[in-house]
Amino acid sequence: MGKFIVPNIFVAGTKAKAQEVNENFASIQEELEKKALKEGSETQTFYVADATEEGQAVSKGQMQNFVSETNNSTLTKIYSDKLSLFANSGNINEDGNADLITFSELELTFLVGNNYPSLKGNIQGENIEILEIESFSLSGFADGSYNIFVDKNGEISALSNNIYIQPQEPTLLLNDIWIDTSIMPDKILQFNGSNKVDFEKLFIGKVVIENSEITSVTTMPYNSKAVTIVNQSHNAHIIETYQNEHSWYRVWSDGFVEQGGIVQSMGVKSTRTITLLKPYKDTNYSVVASFRSGTTGSWGNTMGAYPLNNTQIRVVQGWYGDTITVHIQWRACGYLEG
Repeated sequence: MGKFIVPNIFVAGTKAKAQEVNENFASIQEELEKKALKEGSETQTFYVADATEEGQAVSKGQMQNFVSETNNSTLTKIYSDKLSLFANSGNINEDGNADLITFSELELTFLVGNNYPSLKGNIQGENIEILEIESFSLSGFADGSYNIFVDKNGEISALSNNIYIQPQEPTLLLNDIWIDTSIMPDKILQFNGSNKVDFEKLFIGKVVIENSEITSVTTMPYNSKAVTIVNQSHNAHIIETYQNEHSWYRVWSDGFVEQGGIVQSMGVKSTRTITLLKPYKDTNYSVVASFRSGTTGSWGNTMGAYPLNNTQIRVVQGWYGDTITVHIQWRACGYLEG
């Protein structure tokens, strides 16, 4: 058998592409399969060195296990040194530490481009380079800690969320990010309130606001895997509102939903079923009701409300009292479906 040469040769200090590594393994597999055609035992001890010697035989099953194990261990090494959620390189300070963000009052400025290096990273397998990031205002943000992200177009977003880097799926709240390390390369997902979707931004820093002023700004280290959980406490804020003539709701960033409305002209011995504008995750939400009319009839008039299911409530006007019709207002509080 002639001398075997792999298709790709790697030079020390350069990055290896996964495709080239896979090509090398494929060629090794093909060459070993030729050797595996010789008579061999499925249970014999398999050593790569022995398998290349005259008279040595290796079963196809042993060879496939070896290639699979070697492939997995090599790819693990390739991907273990960096995580695509974090930038690969960018501006650094005189001590060699990542230094991207400065601030004045409630406005963030980013040291990217012009006299500073561009920001480079990898987003869901795509290598990106950001040449410029415009200033970003945190005016109107509540006190708390915020994570700063940038997309491939240089657009900034600030989120009060958790970031989990682990193989097991955590309990996710709205905007939380999970880096699933059980697969290679790591899968980066964000919870949007109902589903987990691909997250396509770089995590570049953290900002703390106290008494409506920025008190600290931190740039995340490049190629970092040191962070396991970020911002364990959420700073809830309103992210969605709605109002019409007889109903309304407010959705908070932690998934809490308040909603309410008015039921008009209810007489005694009557009920109304209300379909909620925002469904709750279960029936463990609270509902309260009260008379809205100036006149409620006699002292015997009563009313109330209760959950029917996670999407509907029932409002009830009591069985005693005057026949006068009344208006009833209701309010429900609980956590969003999903």
